[in-house]
Amino acid sequence: MTELARTSKHLTPSVFAREFRKIGRPDLPVYVYHLKPRVREQIRRELAGLGIAKLTVLEEGQEITI
Repeated sequence: MTELARTSKHLTPSVFAREFRKIGRPDLPVYVYHLKPRVREQIRRELAGLGIAKLTVLEEGQEITI
């Protein structure tokens, strides 16, 4: 999955976590969307293991107001 993410200019969960930590604001909410359906559950598990408190994986059609 790492090579596919790199080729398509997307982030893997681990690369995302590294970039997010650079911000230095662990209190920021994060909304993840547009996951490939065939690897969605794998990505969800990996994201859950990152320990980012306010990380939410949005469901198909779910909308948020900022």
